[in-house]
Amino acid sequence: LLNKWIINIALPAVAILVIPKLEFDIGLIIPIITPIGLFSLSYLVFFHLIPNLTQAQRLALTILTGLGNTSFLGFPFISFYYGASHLPYAVIFDQVGFLILATVAQLLINKSGDAVNKTNPLKKVITFPPFVALIVAFLIPAAWTDGIPGEVLSYIGQSISPVAMIVVGYHIAKNIVLKISKEAWIGLGYKLVFAPFIVLLCIYFIGLPEDIVKTTIIEAGMSPMISAAILLLDRNIASKLTTELLCWGI
Repeated sequence: LLNKWIINIALPAVAILVIPKLEFDIGLIIPIITPIGLFSLSYLVFFHLIPNLTQAQRLALTILTGLGNTSFLGFPFISFYYGASHLPYAVIFDQVGFLILATVAQLLINKSGDAVNKTNPLKKVITFPPFVALIVAFLIPAAWTDGIPGEVLSYIGQSISPVAMIVVGYHIAKNIVLKISKEAWIGLGYKLVFAPFIVLLCIYFIGLPEDIVKTTIIEAGMSPMISAAILLLDRNIASKLTTELLCWGI
C-alpha cells in the first residue's frame, strides 16, 4: 500500500507541482542532456559490457545507476555547498530523471515481466500515473498550481521521503547484511565514482558557467534514486541487489 501511495499519488503530485513552473533557456541544455546520457551509458554498460549477470540484475543495475537521488539528497547537498541559487539547474536535472523513470525505465521494467506483463508494455507506460501526470503538467498553466492547489500538492509531495524510507527500511531489515555483494560493489563503483568522473571530463573544460558545471557534477554523483528502487521492489526485481545499492549508496 505504501508503494502504491508513492507511485499513484505522491509522484504525480510532484510532477504537477514542479513542471509547469520550469522556465527553459539555452543554458539548461547540460542538465537536460546529462541524465539522458548517464542512463544511456548505464544501459550500455550493464546490458552489453558486464558479463555474468542475471537479467534482473542487469535491469536493476541499469535503472539504479542510471537514475540518481537528485532531489532527496541532491537538493540539500547543493543548497549546503553552493547555495539556493544553484537549485534551478538541479530541479531541471531531477525532472529529466523523473521523465526517464516514467517512460524508458518503466518500459524496461514492463518488458522484463512475465508473459502477462509483456503483452502491452507501451500501454502500461502510457497509463503509468507519473507519466500521465507529466503530460498533464506540460499542458496546464503554472498559475493553476498557485494558492491552495499548490499547497495541497506540496504536502502530498513531501510525503514521498518519509513513506519511501519506511518501505526502504523494511527491505533493509529484510535483505541487508554487512557483506556487500560483488554486483553491488560494481554498481556503486560505477554510480558514485565512474559516472560523475565521466561527466566531469565531458563538461568541465568546455567553458560553461561554474554554477551549471558544479550542479551537474554533484547531481551525477548522487546515490541511486529511491523512487526507481520502489518501482523495482514493487515488482520484486532483484530485491536484495536493489536494497544493497540503495542502502550503501546513500
